[in-house]
Amino acid sequence: MLKQRVFTGAGLIIFALLLFFIAPKPVFAVVVLAVIFWSAWEWANLSALLSKKARFFYSIGVLILVFPAFKWSQLSLLLALLWWCIALLAVVSYPRSATCWAKGVTVRLVAGLFILLPAVVALLTIYNYLGAGLLLSAMALVWAADIGAYFTGRAFGRRKLAVAVSPGKSWEGLAGGVICSMMIGVALLHCVFKISVIESLIIAVCVSLVSVLGDLTESMAKRERGIKDSGHFLPGHGGILDRLDGVVAGLPIFLLLWQWLSLPLSMS
Repeated sequence: MLKQRVFTGAGLIIFALLLFFIAPKPVFAVVVLAVIFWSAWEWANLSALLSKKARFFYSIGVLILVFPAFKWSQLSLLLALLWWCIALLAVVSYPRSATCWAKGVTVRLVAGLFILLPAVVALLTIYNYLGAGLLLSAMALVWAADIGAYFTGRAFGRRKLAVAVSPGKSWEGLAGGVICSMMIGVALLHCVFKISVIESLIIAVCVSLVSVLGDLTESMAKRERGIKDSGHFLPGHGGILDRLDGVVAGLPIFLLLWQWLSLPLSMS
């Protein structure tokens, strides 16, 4: 399984490099729209929307809502911040919190809008105004946290982080993931993009923590749905959301912090 995960992960990184730095913008846009559609499809499944026809229309609806979300981008990002605060409360109090959201399909479908739309807004904003290099760096913070948590947790994990949501995660793994993300943050944001060390560390810590929350939120939804993976799109990784849950959570926070720290709004 680990070997399959490594090969799939390496393939995704190569694909991301080609997409961000070589592919024409129209190709980039088409791929992003396809990923949004499939992510919405998987979330609809996690929300117990059983009809494939209904999932299709939900996914199309998410695509349509991208345009107004991008128009009111600042509101979208602030709503993402509000959502992840709510999600934190839901994860910490799970399974008691499930009584508030798990029984209604509509509640979970609406939650999907707060998860997916701000992520798309952040992705497109970073790509168009700050550049592909910074977008890849933002995603690298999440990947570093994920990889660091995985190996640190396997080696040293003792105290469970959220046993009711994801029994495999530990506080030691969380710490290892945050430290790895901090190192990548300094290496990329400070050394490459000339952001101060303190600002780089603030961004890395916040993005890595929220990315873990994104992972736990998806795990909580899968647990209520009674499934192991959001889909079967990626060998060894499950569905697209299984691979992008941390990125989806982390990108809006990355962009908000970039704005609040008064960092350059253009890297050209």
